[in-house]
Amino acid sequence: MTQSHQLPLDQPWVLIGETLVAVRDDGMITQLDVPVSDVIIAPDGSPVIIVHPDTSGYALRNTQTWTDLPLALPDGLMVQGGALLAPDGGHLAIPAWSQTDRFLVFIVNSATGAVRARISGTGDDPPTPLAWRGRQLFTHTQSSATSSFWRTDVAAQAPQPQEFLLVGHTGPWAMAPNGTALVWSYSGRPLYLRDLDTGVDYVLRDDPYAYVAPLISPDSATLALLQERGSSGCCELLFFDIKKRPPAPIAQAMRIDSPFMSMRGQVGWAWSPDSARLLVITSSQLLLLTPGGAVVGQVSRPSAPAVESFRLTADDRALLVTRNEPDAALRIIALTGDAAGSVTEVRLPASEGSYAVVYAPEAK
Repeated sequence: MTQSHQLPLDQPWVLIGETLVAVRDDGMITQLDVPVSDVIIAPDGSPVIIVHPDTSGYALRNTQTWTDLPLALPDGLMVQGGALLAPDGGHLAIPAWSQTDRFLVFIVNSATGAVRARISGTGDDPPTPLAWRGRQLFTHTQSSATSSFWRTDVAAQAPQPQEFLLVGHTGPWAMAPNGTALVWSYSGRPLYLRDLDTGVDYVLRDDPYAYVAPLISPDSATLALLQERGSSGCCELLFFDIKKRPPAPIAQAMRIDSPFMSMRGQVGWAWSPDSARLLVITSSQLLLLTPGGAVVGQVSRPSAPAVESFRLTADDRALLVTRNEPDAALRIIALTGDAAGSVTEVRLPASEGSYAVVYAPEAK
């Protein structure tokens, strides 16, 4: 393994515990020389890395100059995963925990590292940043089976979260990354899409079938919905245009095998960065689909004891982190083109921590 201050920007990255590594097709691994708390993808596709170079604090590592910008966070904090960058790149919402205040979200200026605001959580319920919409930050808290959805004006003098939806016995839900819509339901009830500008709810599906968590595309335009049919494990995949009011179905429902569930509890599907294609991983196949219902890639799934995390790249490669205790590997699988079905396997450093594919840049 080669240790370096700099990670190549044209290779997949994997986060292993607090260790960030770049993985080359030929098996060479380059490791960042500082512990990492989180990696966020900026609107231009570049990574924003939150590091803690020592016990005294945290910093943003610039991936162009590889210098650190100290974050002016209070002492005694532990930064949590799930930071969210504003669409203009100007601010970060950073979840954190402290012994005195419990769970908080800090709004940090990305250029200076200064704290713009702090948002208090609700005791033992950590707030999760979901989306930015102008000066509004949307967050979610979960208490037992009850979900609370909040919006906060982060530019206010004393920002206070305002709850706009409380759902007991929460069913599947998802929020558009641009903060325009929320898909939600009570367990076993109709599935709704709420327009977050008007507060109007539209019924997406009112049948009794079960759903897995919806998946909204990165551009917030398309909703993918998996509807379970009976006890056979088979599903119907539906796409909706959620820019329209009411939301409109796209093409006919597609019948597919049930997606697998990763070791981390993640449903086996993912959008491409440009929102044009959807990867679905079943027990036997990797399918690449368009919202219009076309199958543009279909390859056999490599055999592996367990899949820990995955991602779809802009050039139609599936990245799967597989584990066979104690070994783990990154498998790079071509889904389209002349090399469709080819698999490159790169062994990852041993670790007891969890693995995540955190950055999959577009091929140069």
